[in-house]
Amino acid sequence: MELTLFNKSNNSENSAQPEGHPPIPENMHIKTVTLTPFDLILLLLSVILFTASGSASVPAGIVALIISSPLYAVFSFRIGNHFSFFVPLVATVICYIITGSIAKALFPLLATAMAYSILRAVNMRDTYSKTSAVTGCTVAIVIFLAAQLFIATEISQAFTVRQLFDSAKTYFETAKSEFISAYTSLLTEMPDQAKALEPDMLSEYLDYVFRSFTATLPATITIYAMMTGYISASLIIPLSAICKADNMLDKNSYGIKLSYISVIVYFISSLAMLFTSGATSIGFRNISAILSPGLMISGVKQIGALCESKHISRPIANLAKAGAVILALIFGDLGTTVLIVLGMYYTTKSISPSNH
Repeated sequence: MELTLFNKSNNSENSAQPEGHPPIPENMHIKTVTLTPFDLILLLLSVILFTASGSASVPAGIVALIISSPLYAVFSFRIGNHFSFFVPLVATVICYIITGSIAKALFPLLATAMAYSILRAVNMRDTYSKTSAVTGCTVAIVIFLAAQLFIATEISQAFTVRQLFDSAKTYFETAKSEFISAYTSLLTEMPDQAKALEPDMLSEYLDYVFRSFTATLPATITIYAMMTGYISASLIIPLSAICKADNMLDKNSYGIKLSYISVIVYFISSLAMLFTSGATSIGFRNISAILSPGLMISGVKQIGALCESKHISRPIANLAKAGAVILALIFGDLGTTVLIVLGMYYTTKSISPSNH
């Protein structure tokens, strides 16, 4: 099956008029894309997933969003590395017809932006293109969330930002009161030597946790966006193999490595948040929190690189990397700090690129 597409071009040599067809403008040329039956299946599946990302329930919609982006990138590569915005726009219209909501109809556009970011990263960078893919997906998600907030506050007038924070504060105070009340009742049944934390101390600790959460909310949102983008971008490897687009990554080291600048920024912001206060300290804390997951991933990669240098088999190396992540979670701040230090070393040293 052949699908004929028209693209703008300044090359008049490509604008020859086929016999029996109406005249074609001189600044246009014909581009023929061949679609196999399997391509049509991928196209139909992409439309379904694009639509489901906005019309399905929240968990199913997130899964559809994560899968549809790399799938459409693989489809675009299979048909000649040609990215078309027409299909996602059709899914957007269908999603709006189903839901009647502008906010939900934006989900297919988010999936489109993520798919474009992934395909562009593969085409534009030969080494560590996954870094660009995840960055592009993260930016798209953050812009999408900002658009959703604008629709809710300015267009729908469902609430204001102040009302949102006041509701969160009220919910926290109610939950804290109930928790402390239950804890106080429990203390009466505990022996004196087990009463390590008094109710007043617990209340202060919970207040500190809430203040820390609200202060680092921008970083938390960005980190979740990065996680979503990372999972979606990672699916390119299995999907390209399943969809017989193995050559998609032939000339590409599809991995992640941060730049030297990120290490410098992390180091400066980590020190600055210790010696500043107020909004400045909160700003530096958010910067450090945003960069820390990438450095931790780089730390895990450093463990993999170390295993590779010792000629340890890949299965054992994968177990070592998984064990490092588990230990980091068990030891909390100490474990994550070790991974971050390893990540800083991995980022600043010169290694040969490889897919991890």
